[in-house]
Amino acid sequence: MSIKTQIITWGSLLVLGILASFFLPPYFCYLLGLMAVYSLASIGMNFLTGYTEQISLGNAAFFGVGAYVFGILQSLEVNSVLSIIAGAALSGIIAFIVGFLTIRVKDIYLAVGTLALPLLLLQVTKGMEITGGTGGLSVLPLVEQENASSVEVAIIIVIASIIGFVSTLIANSFIGRAFHATRLSEHGAVARGINVVKYKVLAFVLSAILTSISGSLYGVVVGYITPELFQVMVSVNFLIMAIVGGRGSIAGSLLGAAFLVLVPALFNVFGLAQWQQLGLGIGMGVTLLLFPSGLIGLISIVMKRRRVAVNESKPVAS
Repeated sequence: MSIKTQIITWGSLLVLGILASFFLPPYFCYLLGLMAVYSLASIGMNFLTGYTEQISLGNAAFFGVGAYVFGILQSLEVNSVLSIIAGAALSGIIAFIVGFLTIRVKDIYLAVGTLALPLLLLQVTKGMEITGGTGGLSVLPLVEQENASSVEVAIIIVIASIIGFVSTLIANSFIGRAFHATRLSEHGAVARGINVVKYKVLAFVLSAILTSISGSLYGVVVGYITPELFQVMVSVNFLIMAIVGGRGSIAGSLLGAAFLVLVPALFNVFGLAQWQQLGLGIGMGVTLLLFPSGLIGLISIVMKRRRVAVNESKPVAS
């Protein structure tokens, strides 16, 4: 996909998202905001799991760090943009250290090793006064006006679209190709002159930064944050988004985020909130059973069949 096509695609999503944020009913606007927020965490997890085959259960730590740094600095009247950057920077530093320490660990051992970080931060935030303890913190709105929630969601969509576009450029650059080569074969990547350690740590840091930004924006959408953001299930949800949407695909990350938000919402609409997790599990199982490459695989099949149908409908030159 050319850069021009990418600009048109992301620009179209941006315009549609902004329009939707002002015309959708409040609840659906809220869901749209959540999808934009989770898409960043999904892209971050995809860089880690989909592109470099590193399975982490620690991304909830970066999600929580982003949320809490943003919330605390906001209460101190620090600029919102600087608060987001501060959370992302801190998460990036932590990820660099953790990524470097766990670089030799793989698969389930890496997942278990990274699990320690969110569990530690969960207990720390519960016991500190500045974090609000077990009660958490209220997050101040970005704007104060009549349609504040719509404006906030529009701002979040702008941020998510820009980051999504940049992530696509990274995925299609030498960095993305190095990530992909590392996933296919570390020995093969080394033979091609790729510094595997460097790019695996880079993927970890990039994933943490995106997840941290997602956490900061999550606080804006929901209006409050609690220590539960550090729970293991948060990291599991990020994995679900990356896998169901399609590993190694930025577009798949968006589909995974939509899946995670819309399936529970559908159960809520029909008064079946207690069955949300079961619905997610069944939806994930059915999706991966029918489309092993995720929802992006379904989209690819539909588009391929459409192209074939269009070609077959064209008159044959005599």
